[in-house]
Amino acid sequence: MIEEGSRRSKVAVEKRQLFMEMRAQNFDVIRLSTYRTACKLRFVQKRCNRKNFKSRRHLAAGS
Repeated sequence: MIEEGSRRSKVAVEKRQLFMEMRAQNFDVIRLSTYRTACKLRFVQKRCNRKNFKSRRHLAAGS
C-alpha cells in the first residue's frame, strides 16, 4: 500500500514535469490546431520512448 502511494506521487511528479517541458516548447505559436496537436503528440512520444530506452538498457545490462 505504501509502495502504491509513492508510485502515484512519482507519476504525478513526472506528469507535472512533462507539462512544464511542453510549455517550454511553446507549441502555442503554431497556428493550425491539427499541426500543433501532432507536434505535442510527437514530443510526448519521443520523451516516452527515451524513457523506455533507458529502462531497456538497464534490463539488458542486468541479464
